[in-house]
Amino acid sequence: MFKVFGFSVVLFFLSCGKNQQSDILPPEKMQVVMKEIMLLETYYQSKYGSPSVYGRSLKKAAQKVFDKHQTDSIQYERSFDYYAKNQAELKAIQEKIIEDLNRENK
Repeated sequence: MFKVFGFSVVLFFLSCGKNQQSDILPPEKMQVVMKEIMLLETYYQSKYGSPSVYGRSLKKAAQKVFDKHQTDSIQYERSFDYYAKNQAELKAIQEKIIEDLNRENK
């Protein structure tokens, strides 16, 4: 009985890991979404200053970005947490965002 229970627990945790991994935005998509969210945050911060003033407007604007890219805030946050734990991947995404912004500003 204990062996069956132990095996079930192991399978459960393995399946959770796979589902969690498949819920992560691929680096290319994360880069695009993250760039747009960062630009929105920068715009609202420079225009209104305080998050208490622009928080609701930013959420609505961010939702439009998520809809555009067929994702949602939950998947974005999970993806961000995943990449934050994998610093090399996050750094690569951030470097590509910077390259894109520099290219666009030339």
